[in-house]
Order: sequence, then structure tokens, then C-alpha cells
Amino acid sequence: MDPPTSKVRREEVAAGWRGVFTVAAPEEWGPGIAAWLSAARWEQDGGERLMGILIEAADGGLDVLSRYYLLACQWAAESDDELGPTSRTDVAARFCREIDRAQGIEPLDLASAGLNEGRDV
Repeated sequence: MDPPTSKVRREEVAAGWRGVFTVAAPEEWGPGIAAWLSAARWEQDGGERLMGILIEAADGGLDVLSRYYLLACQWAAESDDELGPTSRTDVAARFCREIDRAQGIEPLDLASAGLNEGRDV
């Protein structure tokens, strides 16, 4: 599935991905996720829309979210011949944070937890 234009309804694209997840092995849809991450590098919103669609499509499924995480790490580690406005590392890190949020894992805030009192962080 190619990344959608802004004219396509988000819900329809997410439903399309959910269909892919039910009929295809992760090895088959992995290249599509990589293409979306590559496209995210060039989006004005930093890929937020594309990542949001993928997270919505996962529908909270830990198997899909875990696979996303693995694919994002693999994609970020690939050699990069194309210098985009956003690096592969930045896109993958942002996507992994969204995956964490979808799983109910929030980034640790040391200041609000009181864990950095008296320490240089």
C-alpha cells in the first residue's frame, strides 16, 4: 500500500491496512511499512499523519505494534543515500514513541517523578 494522498479518508486507509494484516504475513506487509516511513521523512507534519494511520490500523494489536517496532528499527539502521528533511533515526524514534503510547507506555518523565532531585540529568 502506497502512502495515501491527503484526499483519501484516513479511516478507509486504516481499514485497508487492517485487511492486509488479516490476510498477509508480516514479511509481506513489512516493505509497505518501510515505504510509509520513508514517505514520512518528506511530510510537512513530520510524518505524523502517516504514523497515525498505521497506529490506528494496528487497532491496539500487540502483534502488529511489536512488528512495527521491529520494522522501524530495521528501517532506521539501513544505509541512507537520500538526505531528507528528517532523518531515518528521527522518524523511527517518533514512530516508536507512538507505538509505545498505543501500548499504554508513556515516556518516563524524571522531573515529575521526583527521580532527578539532587542529580544532574
